[in-house]
Amino acid sequence: MDESDENQPKDKVGYGNPPKHTQFKKGQSGNPKGRPKGSGTLASLLEKQGAEEITVKENGTHKQMAKLAVVASALFSKASKGDVPAIKLITSLKTEADAKADAALDEIFGDDDQNVLIEQVEWEVTLQDLKKTKDDDNET
Repeated sequence: MDESDENQPKDKVGYGNPPKHTQFKKGQSGNPKGRPKGSGTLASLLEKQGAEEITVKENGTHKQMAKLAVVASALFSKASKGDVPAIKLITSLKTEADAKADAALDEIFGDDDQNVLIEQVEWEVTLQDLKKTKDDDNET
């Protein structure tokens, strides 16, 4: 061993190599306390706030409505008056909701199940059409 080896630190320390004494111990979390229980996620907080009921005056009468329903009502009101950003927001929310509903159906029902359901609905429509035609023929 020469003298230059004795002066070198045993562990290389630098970018990506912190000193051993500052590194986390095996099995120890970097955030031991973690997120407090009950603090909730953003989605759960939005859901809780949206479901909270408030009193609203509508057409001269007071009634209880969920905050989310009030927001949706205001958004549709603006859109019906021609507010383009409100129309775009409603359209995008509807598209997203439809996509999530389709994805949920795909998780619940396989392709074969969906085909059976579609055939059942088509059969029901056919029966209703036949009944309507029969009723129309009886009236004349």
